[in-house]
Amino acid sequence: APAPRPSAAARPARENWFAVPLARRLEGLVEGLVEVHLDEGVFHVRIGGGEPLYGDGPAPGAPDAVLTMSPGDCLAVAGGELPAEKFLLTSRAHEHADS
Repeated sequence: APAPRPSAAARPARENWFAVPLARRLEGLVEGLVEVHLDEGVFHVRIGGGEPLYGDGPAPGAPDAVLTMSPGDCLAVAGGELPAEKFLLTSRAHEHADS
């Protein structure tokens, strides 16, 4: 049976666990707003300055990049066990796909 999804109240706490270490791993790869899609919900992080560093829900504007992954992969990327590039979609990636 699939694992139960965290309640809406628990999701922001989990995003706190992911956001700061994930933001550190993304530094140097992308700047601006990064929208992170997990199986259990969406949050966003801001790379390269600005406040707030992260928030619950979609980015408050067009994201500069999007990550789509499972919570386990997010933990592995945040911990340096998987490369973030594997999951990162930026406008440059879309430009290469269109050519």
